[in-house]
Amino acid sequence: MDSYKLATFGEPVDMNKPSHFPGNDAIERPEYERQRTVAIIEDERDIVDVYTKFCFMNCLKVAFVAYDGSEALREFGRRARPDVLLIDHRMPNMTGLEAMRRMLELDPDAKFIVLSADDEIKDDALRAGARAFLKKPASLYEISLAITRVLNET
Repeated sequence: MDSYKLATFGEPVDMNKPSHFPGNDAIERPEYERQRTVAIIEDERDIVDVYTKFCFMNCLKVAFVAYDGSEALREFGRRARPDVLLIDHRMPNMTGLEAMRRMLELDPDAKFIVLSADDEIKDDALRAGARAFLKKPASLYEISLAITRVLNET
């Protein structure tokens, strides 16, 4: 490829140099510029689709999707840790709270947001280590606020 002049800067750009492409892995990026990752642990595929599109539209990378608690535990054990995990409570094979407790044993710093229509588990979820609890159906705005708050915790 040839070099081109950027309209705004007028500087020649070598299109063959990877450093000219934003997001290139060859560039060392500070922590605040790193794309954040989210795990989606939810048994309802329609909701998974909504959460996945939401992540894409908000520049969040989906680290993994699991459709039940035991699958989530397996994925958590074999992949890089996501920055935040959205987890449903009522799922087959293992509840969200049980899966969260087991994952927190593997990584006590993992950041979970529990989503459930079951209001009675809120206190249990927070005591077990969830950073936030959202009652379903939660709006995408509420989910966005919770993710932002949890990611900004120190």
